[in-house]
Amino acid sequence: MRFLRLSPHLFPFRIDFDPKFALDAFMAGF
Repeated sequence: MRFLRLSPHLFPFRIDFDPKFALDAFMAGF
């Protein structure tokens, strides 16, 4: 969950109920 600390503004809490969104945001970050 390192990417969560790098970009907390991208997914503050949506990762709790939308893991796919978090994955997309993680790939978009790179």
